[in-house]
Order: sequence, then C-alpha cells, then structure tokens
Amino acid sequence: RSLATCVSSCHHERVIPKAAWSLKELNISDDAGAPVLLSASEFRDLADRAHLRIDPGSEMEALRREISTVIRCAKTIQALDLSHISAEEAYHFGVDAEWVCPTGDDIGNESAALGRETLLAEAPKTLNGLFAMPLTKS
Repeated sequence: RSLATCVSSCHHERVIPKAAWSLKELNISDDAGAPVLLSASEFRDLADRAHLRIDPGSEMEALRREISTVIRCAKTIQALDLSHISAEEAYHFGVDAEWVCPTGDDIGNESAALGRETLLAEAPKTLNGLFAMPLTKS
C-alpha cells in the first residue's frame, strides 16, 4: 500500500505535529562554554568499555565535549512531557513525523524460528543454557 492510502485508511483522532526542534533548543548549538559532563577518568573508563584507543590531549578533550553534547541532548529529550501521547499514537508515529500504518500483523512462524540449541551453538561461551557475557568493571 502507498503511504497516502495507508494514511487515509487509518482513523486517528489527533495528529501529532512534526517536531520542530532546533540545535539551540536542544542546547547543542554552542558547546564552547558548555560544561563537560564526564570527568577525564569517567571518559577513559567509557573508552575502555567501548574498546576505543584515544590519544590523550586535544583528541580526548574534543571527544569528551562531543559525548557531553550527546548526553545533554539525551537529557533534554528525556525531560520532554509525553504524557499526552497515547501508546497507540506513539506506535503509529513514524520517524519522519508521518503516520505509519502496519501492513499486517506480526505473526511468528515457529517453523522458521531457530531453536535454543542452534542459537547457543554459535556463541563463543554459554552458561546454564544462556549466552555468557564477560564481566565489566563497575
């Protein structure tokens, strides 16, 4: 089905307006004076967990600022009041601020599903019938 057909066949009481955020509204338009939200040791720990090799100095400082920008952006979005948006509206609201209608139900096909043994056979390590994950520093 085309998007036009899909939109016209869906009956919604309210249309959510397209988000019109700007970089300024997300507090990321001018990072020069913004506080860096990660200490140097927290940043090194994060880089270690992500298996990143970062040269100390200006590269580290620039990346700390970029990560702080992402954190500020996430905090801004997290603070939005979305209580007026129903679960159904959120489900049908697409990434491009267009209404999206599912073309059919998601129905599992047991014959196509992989069994536990098949999935676990590909894992580098298992424990008690589950994927074993390495411990991380805390």
